[in-house]
Amino acid sequence: MTRRKIKRWILIGSFLLLLSLIAGVLFLIFNNDLERLQAQLDLEDPGWRFEQLIEQRNAYKPEPNSFSVIEELILKHPAAIAALVKSPDIENLRLLPEKLPKQLDEWLTKELAKDPAAVELARKLVKYPQGKHSLEYDQNWLKTDLSGLQKCRGIAQLLRWDALHQAQNQKWDTAVLDIRAIFNAGRSVEGELSLLANLIQMALDNIAIRTTQDILSQGVLPEILLRDLQRELERQTNQNLVLSGFRGERAAFLEFTNLLRRDPDQLMGFNASIHPLQRTLMQITWSSDQAMGLKICTEMVKAAMLPPYEALEKFKEIERDFPTIVRSWRHPLTRNLMASGLRIFEAECNRRAFAGSSLIAVACERYRLAKGQWPDQLQEICPEYLETLPLDPFSGKPMLYQRLSDGIAIYSVGKNRIDDQGDLIRQELPEPRSWSLDAQDFGEAYQPKDTGIRLWDPANRAKKAAILQDVPGEK
Repeated sequence: MTRRKIKRWILIGSFLLLLSLIAGVLFLIFNNDLERLQAQLDLEDPGWRFEQLIEQRNAYKPEPNSFSVIEELILKHPAAIAALVKSPDIENLRLLPEKLPKQLDEWLTKELAKDPAAVELARKLVKYPQGKHSLEYDQNWLKTDLSGLQKCRGIAQLLRWDALHQAQNQKWDTAVLDIRAIFNAGRSVEGELSLLANLIQMALDNIAIRTTQDILSQGVLPEILLRDLQRELERQTNQNLVLSGFRGERAAFLEFTNLLRRDPDQLMGFNASIHPLQRTLMQITWSSDQAMGLKICTEMVKAAMLPPYEALEKFKEIERDFPTIVRSWRHPLTRNLMASGLRIFEAECNRRAFAGSSLIAVACERYRLAKGQWPDQLQEICPEYLETLPLDPFSGKPMLYQRLSDGIAIYSVGKNRIDDQGDLIRQELPEPRSWSLDAQDFGEAYQPKDTGIRLWDPANRAKKAAILQDVPGEK
């Protein structure tokens, strides 16, 4: 071997040794950042780690447990739960405060009569204000099976349709029991360590609240039933449904990325999309990537603890800064595994706005029953009918209130933070109205610009129903 070749190999060896030293130093620095962040969380948020959260969750054993009813419904009445999920889109068949179209009510009567025991069992949820599903959280977060939670949507739809049917026949006590049972179906998911589970509860809450508006549009409920509804709405208005999910996602991010480091095949699609050179670099920056993800998750957890209108600004800041602080070559795990906290929290604010405005509306209805007229200002209902007025989660200001020619509107400015003059419900539908059981979303979907509720003067409730065209089975 010539002297020139020896020098070349010495240079190559020296270069590789230098790279190894640099990689080792970087690994120690990055690893120290991760360890320091975990130690800080141990002090600031004891019990935050994955196994600790799972232990806390499994230690909670509510009695009685609403899951016993939900499980029986899923096992014994699967057809009834599934049947009304793909039902006609009522928003395209009637305009509030109309009654249900005659053909729709006849169809609904037949559907509910197919398995009346399912409705009776689902309504028993009113006696179960707490619960916990049989659920196993996997270290591989993507393998955690939430399908049982998803089936609660079917239970909620079954109860919603029954409530509409009961209101059509002015059976207010049964309709209110249905609404309360929907709220309790949602509470069976409360506190789960997944943002997807949180979104499921938000959906169930929104079904219950939308049904409340539908029922109030059909007649005058007695004071005792209005009080029952107000208690349910007050509880949900004050609930933070997403904090448990953000804490769970933070712990799961660290647990899952630790698992990936030991066994990259746990996420084949993600692993295969990475260039071999980047995969090697990832082993050096892995701890740095985890530390960055943990830091952002912690910022989201802290944001979720703030008052909603402050939290929204913080989530917007996190979302805005994310592309600049999460570098593609250093943070592929954080970039690919992190959920959008802003969208989740906007959905939570929308739910709180819907619940808060409905809470005020029920208190206003109680005021109207007692005084014979609507309040001129919302402050008039406090404290006799409502202790305090919930604030608009999107603005941090009082909810907006309008006296209309046929009733009232109470609403939030919504996500766009603009007062669109109480744009809450659809004002017109194409005529003649057509029914289609095969398409759930026919017609142009109406999206209200504000978030809130309408109430009508008693004389304007339960208006004459429309006649539908193209009803299946009719000639």
